[in-house]
Amino acid sequence: GRGLGDVWGSLWDALVSLCDALGSLWDALLSLWMHWGPYGCMCSLWDACTHGMHCAHYGLQNPDYHGFSAEPDADVLNMRVVFFTGVSIAIVLGSVFLHYLPDYGLQQWARREAELQVMERERRGLPLIDPNYYDPARLTLPPPE
Repeated sequence: GRGLGDVWGSLWDALVSLCDALGSLWDALLSLWMHWGPYGCMCSLWDACTHGMHCAHYGLQNPDYHGFSAEPDADVLNMRVVFFTGVSIAIVLGSVFLHYLPDYGLQQWARREAELQVMERERRGLPLIDPNYYDPARLTLPPPE
């Protein structure tokens, strides 16, 4: 088997890998923050990268910039349309998805199957619950001692 040193070594390697991954994530977030500026200016990365616009340009024109348009009225309208449509689609499609999910745990199927078994036993005149799960005539039993 593995010794205690091997287990601690594996845990240490996993911890080092996790710290490396978190450091990479922190570096990515820090680079985004540095691009956006320390005061939270409201330019989008797309506009800044493609048109060479600086954060101060949007920050001075529209302090409530949502990322949809440089014009304040169009920006607010587009933001409201996108969020209303997105939330509506999420609620409607999410509800439809949840409604048409398959039978969880086969509970509905088990109920229908039990009702079919009861009707079949009543039709044959058998008791609803048989004390023997298997037919005793078909079982090979050991001789009594």
